[in-house]
Order: sequence, then C-alpha cells, then structure tokens
Amino acid sequence: MLLSHRTSVKIRPEYSNIIGHMCYAASKLWNVCNYERHHYKELGLEKYPDWYYQKKAHKENLWYKQLPSQTAQETCKQLDKAWKSFYVLKKTGGIKAPNPPRFKQDNIPVTYMQMGIRHEKGSDQLRLSLPKDLKSYMEETYGIHEKFLYLENKIFRDMDHIKQLRIYPPENGTCDLIVIYEIEEPEQLSQNGHYLSVDLGLHNLMTCYDSGNGRTFILGRKYLSLERYFHKEIARVQSVWYAQQSERGIKYPRSSKHIQHPNSIALEEVERIFIGMGYEVVEGPEVEYADYNFTKLNIPENHPARDEQDTFFINDSILLRSQTSPVQARAMEKGKLPIRMIAPGRVFRSDEVDATHSPSFHQIEGLVIDKNITFADLKGTLEVFAKELFGPETKTKFRPHHFPFTEPSAEVDVSCFKCGGKGCRFCKGSGWIEILGCGTVHPNVLRMCGIDPEEYTGFAFGVGLERIALLKYEIDDMRLLYENDIRFLKQF
Repeated sequence: MLLSHRTSVKIRPEYSNIIGHMCYAASKLWNVCNYERHHYKELGLEKYPDWYYQKKAHKENLWYKQLPSQTAQETCKQLDKAWKSFYVLKKTGGIKAPNPPRFKQDNIPVTYMQMGIRHEKGSDQLRLSLPKDLKSYMEETYGIHEKFLYLENKIFRDMDHIKQLRIYPPENGTCDLIVIYEIEEPEQLSQNGHYLSVDLGLHNLMTCYDSGNGRTFILGRKYLSLERYFHKEIARVQSVWYAQQSERGIKYPRSSKHIQHPNSIALEEVERIFIGMGYEVVEGPEVEYADYNFTKLNIPENHPARDEQDTFFINDSILLRSQTSPVQARAMEKGKLPIRMIAPGRVFRSDEVDATHSPSFHQIEGLVIDKNITFADLKGTLEVFAKELFGPETKTKFRPHHFPFTEPSAEVDVSCFKCGGKGCRFCKGSGWIEILGCGTVHPNVLRMCGIDPEEYTGFAFGVGLERIALLKYEIDDMRLLYENDIRFLKQF
C-alpha cells in the first residue's frame, strides 16, 4: 500500500543552493523540451517528440546532466502529461481555445525516484545522490564540496520503503517535501466469531453491520449530495461549452454515449418527479431491526410476513429489510414534521428467481405527514406522478386493498400507455396496468413512531423500481436487468 505525506525540512545554506540550482535546471530543461514540441516541424524532426524521444535526445544537454538521471526523465514525463491534457481539451472542446503548456519563468519542483534515495530503516535521515556535473559546477562556482544531499526529519523513522520524493524550491532556509512511501498490508485477524459486513450501494456509499453490538451504521450521504451537485455543475458547464462550439460552426465534439442501467434511468426519473413536488430523498440501512421492519409498521409477530420462508433473518431481531418502509418509520421517529419524502433502496425477500421475481430488488416508497392530509391529496399526487412518468394522457384507477400500515388502502392501476386503455397484449386486454400500492397512514403506526394521530395524518405509497423499468421499456424478463449484458444495456 502506497501513502503520501507532505512535510518540510530545515536545510543548510549549501543545501539550499544545491536544491535551488536543481529546481532551476529542471525549469530550463522543461523549456528546452517545450520549445522542441512547439517548433518540431521547423526544427526538422521526423516525428512529434514524446518524452521517451526527448530523454534520449537531451542526455548530453547541459541542464539534463545537472539533474539526477531519473529526475530529468520525470521532468520530461511531466511535460508530456501537460501536452496530452492540452490535446484532449483541444479535441473534446472542454475549454474554448485552450493554451498549450507554457514556458516556466520560475523554478519548478524536482522529483527523486527510489534509485536516488538512500534510507536506513529507523533513521530520520535521507541521503540523496547528486549528479557528477552538478557537483563539479557547485565546487567551481560556489566552493561547495558536497558529495550527497542529506535531509533530516523525524517522520522518516517510520518510513521503511520510500518510493518517491518531490522537493520544492527552498524558501527562507526551509524546503517543502512530498514523500511517497510503501507500507505493508495489515494482517488479517483469525476468525473469532465477531464480524463486520459492508454493503456498497449506488446511492449510499456503504451500509455496515457490526455483529459485536448488533448495530448498523451508514456512510456516504454527504458524498452523495456533493456528487449530485458536481454532476449538475459539470452538465451545466458542458452545455455552455457545446453552445460555444456550435456558434463557431464546430460540429465536433460529440460526447460518447454513456451506457446507463434501466433501473438507474427509471430511478432518476422518479426522483426528478417527486423532488419537483417538494419531496426529499432519504435512505436507510439494508440490515434492519425487526421492530422497524415490522412492529412499528403495525405488523404483529404472528403475521405471515414475518415467516422465515419470506424474510431473510440474521437472528431473532435483525434481518435484511423486506421493504423500504423502515426508512419511513425512522424519519417519523425523529419528530421533524411535516414530512415529505421518498425512500428508494434495495430490499430482500425469499423468492425464487424467475421472469418477474428476484430475492433482491428495489423499491421506492413515499411518505407525507402533515396536518389535514386526506386521501384526496394521495390521489392527486399519484395522478401527477403517473402523468409525468407515462404521459399526459395517462389515467389512474384506485382499487380497495389491505395493507397493515395503511387504512384505507388501495392498489393503483394506470391506463395502458401502449393502447390508450383500449386493450392489447401488453395490458392483457384489460386496458389497465397495476403499478403500486398506497393508502393513508394507520393511526397505530403514527402512535408507535411518536406522532399524535389526532393532530397529524398522512399517506404512503410504494412502487417497485424494476416494475417501472419493465413497463416503461417493455422488458419482458426481469432477469435481463441483472445479467449486465452490454448488448442489452446499450439499448438504453
């Protein structure tokens, strides 16, 4: 494992002179090579000079010989990277009229590789080699008779294998360093019955479960919000760039098509709709307590949903969540009212894999808690959702149903968007397609989550993400969503 550490060291005037001269030589070598790249045609070069050509061509150059061989080579490599970035920007249109790498007016850092560094284990001193030409120049010009360069710092004691050292131009008797060093991978402990499980997610960085205390903890929500912000900002800047290119009559570049999973496309669409209506996206742990998954949702202990044949239990009180409703219970427990939220996420049920079932799939559940919320608010919300998702001509139909955590409850059908409700193969001749379940929140659920049902009411709904993807894109087999076949994914 490689680590980096930034620090500074105090140096003697002689060392300051030597390091300063090397940084000066590096900037001169940069400029020599950069001039060659700017004018390679005028110089009569047969082909464009890359770093490999330049390191061989300039071995006898004055400035090259006053640097350690690998240090001079790294300077050529850094210039090569700068030119590659320039050509990428020029080709893709990332920046309007990008400038090529500039000539250096000031001294630049120098990089020592492993071969030029001598370090004994446990020592706080580094010994750096100096090229022959540099030592001769320092003796003749400044009367400095140093054979090696010594740097001291306590942090070097704990660094066994130093791979690279980046030295910045000295200032006021100190010099900044970046040290890259290698450490051994930590040893794996023997099995002792205590385990930690980590589940990486698409929207949440990870969910962790610790068997020692029976708790789950979540990381990454802040990262998600930052990622979403910067994705939007990147998209905005790119649109400006492409508009500028179009004004100049440039048809290129065209960005390559980014392959997205149908689930991701459907989720982004659903989130867009509900965020536009003032909802908040909330996520929770996938390893959950039975109290949140069942009890607080008005599902008693003798309910069939608690059977082991339907639910993946870890122990008597901990399980893999069978729905995203526990996220709603946790949000209600916080007592921050009113609530307008959707809870997307992966859930687990003991189902056999077939064209319409999977033991692991995704749900999106919604919850609204406020004063004077009625079933009419629920109907209006879902009608807007259906029209936004499937088209403005879409109609909705509510059929009475039963769910333990809502009362009254209903299942919602939408008019077939293929035939317009006339009846076809897609809707099995009925003209309607079932998409979700919903209802007003049961008073018992509100009480168990610390909300007064006499003052507050609410509604909840839940829809399967895969079901939306299957319907919207006319996919007839759910298993296609999990095979990661690039031929299938390219269709979206």
